[in-house]
Amino acid sequence: MCTGLRQSLAAYMNSGPIVAIVWEGLDAVKTGRYEFSTISNTKLKKLNIVVKAILGATNPLASAPGTIRG
Repeated sequence: MCTGLRQSLAAYMNSGPIVAIVWEGLDAVKTGRYEFSTISNTKLKKLNIVVKAILGATNPLASAPGTIRG
């Protein structure tokens, strides 16, 4: 069962392009969100909106369910 799940997940992740973001350090998310917000490229601005939506609010208690922090 676990093998099938891994295969399905791997197939899904390989089905199209992905953007991998690794953030570490003190206030890394806050800093990363600021850096994304300064981007002028239209496609990357859309990515900024998606990143903010996925992460949730800086305060985990204020983050919506389904976000990384929620």
